[in-house]
Amino acid sequence: MSYAWSLPLAFAEHTTPIRVPRFRCTNTGVVIPTFQDWEALRETLEGILCCRPRPRLLVVIDDNSEDYAPTWLGRMPVIRIWYPGNRGPSFARNVGVRRLRRQGAEWVYFTDTGCLRAPWFFDTIASATSARQCVAVAGPVVGESRSIELDPINSYMTTEGILNPPMGTDGQPQSVVTANALVSMRAVMSVGGFDETYPFAAGEDLQLGIDLLRCGSIAWCPDAVVTHRFEECLVDFRKRFERYGRGTCHLAWRNSLAIHKPSQIVAVKPELQALADLQVAAMSAGYLSHSERVRLSARSTRLI
Repeated sequence: MSYAWSLPLAFAEHTTPIRVPRFRCTNTGVVIPTFQDWEALRETLEGILCCRPRPRLLVVIDDNSEDYAPTWLGRMPVIRIWYPGNRGPSFARNVGVRRLRRQGAEWVYFTDTGCLRAPWFFDTIASATSARQCVAVAGPVVGESRSIELDPINSYMTTEGILNPPMGTDGQPQSVVTANALVSMRAVMSVGGFDETYPFAAGEDLQLGIDLLRCGSIAWCPDAVVTHRFEECLVDFRKRFERYGRGTCHLAWRNSLAIHKPSQIVAVKPELQALADLQVAAMSAGYLSHSERVRLSARSTRLI
């Protein structure tokens, strides 16, 4: 998400290390928030239900304003939670985490609608939980691309690693991306869950990962791949990166970070350079617009 910006991710790690139980699918639950994307949710759920083994509990957080769900959802072995109003992904995921905790889950797997995975996915990601002091596992997220010509945006999201977490100098993740993240329940509760000051779907997962580093390490599992289908639409692409720019700004504000904008991104694939230029422009616009919101909010707080 923050690829277009330089994040000084040099946070103190393991300041309050915790012990976590061994990962098993029988002690694991899945949290999926959904907002106006029922068909994408269906694809995600059907894929998870085909996994062997698969997590014991699946929780769908219905973050839509109206109390409605398609009939097919009622036929699936999932728990649906609805509340009035659209509250955003941080609030939604916290609701799901609390429900799983009450039902005895010791690990939580976070993913998004429109995300697919291989049937053996959970065996693969489990292999990374044995890492020393591991409290979370991150894996790659790639676009659904047939070719650059047919699916340029999906190709770009894959080659640039847009939905992969930022990596430290040791080659390990410095955060998580909730399209593909396994987290210890004990750790997520220890840091207070997702920061609900994030009002949009951007930055809230990076914030969680930063907070988790106080509890232990985040392991990288390169074989635990999730495929995410991105819309091949420049308007949607721009809106996505404007949102990511706002999320990056909020992340900087919450953590007192200095964020440095590069003059240009050089795309891995030269034929996708136009998308790299659009990404920088969109993130810049989003960052600047949220900067003004944060400035005005801080000023209002001081006046009070």
